[in-house]
Amino acid sequence: MFLEYTGDIEASHVHVQFVAWFPSPEGGRVARCMTRRIPVAPSTPAYLRGVDSSVAAVLAAKKAALDAQSDAVGPKEACKRVEARVLDVADVFARRDADGGSLHDPFPRELGDFAEAMYHLLRGPMLGTLAGHEDERAAMRQLFLGAGEALARSMLVPRLYVWRGGDVFEEIPPADLALRSVDALVLDHGTDVFVWVGHGVAADEERFAAARGAAAGHAATVAAGRFPVPRVRTFREGSSQARYMVSRLMPLHRDAPHEQDAMFPPVRSLSPNERKALMESFLLTDDFSFFGWMRQLGLAAPLDGSSVKLRMMSGDDTSTTASSLIL
Repeated sequence: MFLEYTGDIEASHVHVQFVAWFPSPEGGRVARCMTRRIPVAPSTPAYLRGVDSSVAAVLAAKKAALDAQSDAVGPKEACKRVEARVLDVADVFARRDADGGSLHDPFPRELGDFAEAMYHLLRGPMLGTLAGHEDERAAMRQLFLGAGEALARSMLVPRLYVWRGGDVFEEIPPADLALRSVDALVLDHGTDVFVWVGHGVAADEERFAAARGAAAGHAATVAAGRFPVPRVRTFREGSSQARYMVSRLMPLHRDAPHEQDAMFPPVRSLSPNERKALMESFLLTDDFSFFGWMRQLGLAAPLDGSSVKLRMMSGDDTSTTASSLIL
């Protein structure tokens, strides 16, 4: 719902009333009325604090999926509209020179995870090249449109877990810098769950068996209750099937060190030699990272946020106040 007034609202709140008509068992119709008192944001920072970026991202992604399924719009135009939406949000909240010239501020920090979700949407199986055929992408979009919020979030933004031994898994940002040979990873992408085992883990048969068992249990936990039941694929580092998971991770290996630190904080703990070896392990790619994609749009990404904060990835229920206003 979007309401646009010709003047300012001086009151601290507005009342919005909804009336729904239902068939009556006795015949005819019966009305049900609901009235809600909605506070008015007194400033731009307060407005931004009132937006639930994760809900806004799911709603925007569902609109993009509808556009892509429409004969009047189609997938290519839907992608352009997603980028235009991000540009519009940046334009609304940016501070400009007195003459209306260049932008001073980066993309709003409070909406950074919204922009990151749009980035994942464009790369993912609904609009990107992860699915090999347009029919596969159309099927994924149809599943997404019918999904509840929790499943839709996981289909939109991948959730990555690293094995810490035993049955313990820690959630980390879904970036390629997590692909270290000494680790085992589980990636949840809604309708698919992938288990990736590094060379260092696979070389020790006992540790390999423990990692596989723990990962299988964790994959079953994150996929519990979903329909359709997600496919679980397990593979070792460097195998041909590993591309299914690697292609879903944000490619940060070409970004500047300070950008890598911001998007993937765990990399800060590596020594200079370990960090250099990790960067050299990646193949050359032209795929944009989130920062690269934002630069390509002519925007400055907020540097103080890691990849799609765990607030969005956790699936916790939060307030949806003003979520739809930026859509």
